[in-house]
Amino acid sequence: MTRLAFKLMLILTGALAPVGCSESTERQVAVFPVDGQLVVGGKPAIGAVVTFHPAASDSVGKESTAVVRADGHFVATQPDGANGLPEGDYALTVIWPEGENDHLNGKYGDPTSPISRITVKPGVNLLPPVRLP
Repeated sequence: MTRLAFKLMLILTGALAPVGCSESTERQVAVFPVDGQLVVGGKPAIGAVVTFHPAASDSVGKESTAVVRADGHFVATQPDGANGLPEGDYALTVIWPEGENDHLNGKYGDPTSPISRITVKPGVNLLPPVRLP
């Protein structure tokens, strides 16, 4: 299994986990809804995977993901299935699976050169649309 296929399997497993309320009994930190839209070449990037990389050094390895729906929208999801992200700063990256490859050729998958940076605050967080060429 290629590295990309393995990463996609992990991402999709988290995306398909049962969705619960924004705070589970195990959750120590509140999460807040994050909704955005991703368009590539003027069309929704259906199936693309947006990853939210926390900026806090104590949060390394605690990335969250979202899968782009048919209308181009995505909703951040925690590995336990809860919708939303903890308050804080994030770098966004995206891969767009095409078989075992990335339709975007890895151009937008590096967290040191993100497609966007966001700050999640308490309440609903509606992100401006991300438009890629």
